[in-house]
Amino acid sequence: MNKKTKILLAVTIVLVLFIAPFAPHQLDGLERVAHDLGFTDKELEPMYEIFPDYHIPLIENDWLGHALPGIVGLLLCLAVVWGYARIGTILRNVRKREQN
Repeated sequence: MNKKTKILLAVTIVLVLFIAPFAPHQLDGLERVAHDLGFTDKELEPMYEIFPDYHIPLIENDWLGHALPGIVGLLLCLAVVWGYARIGTILRNVRKREQN
């Protein structure tokens, strides 16, 4: 990981730490559409929730309880994107070897 990537990752984590605690107070996109179209009363409860209402219930500090799921979500997204890029790189290298 080069220096530019590390700085970008650090800035992104800092932004998530400060923005994530404000997110649960707003409806997310799917909830907003359901509310606007008037079918929120038909909503079913999920079988399980990893982070109910974007909060970790075991953490008493409200700010930290909302910020940590944001960090976890960010890291999961980064891992998926990195893995996808890595697979693409491997496949490209395999194709180059087959052509030679």
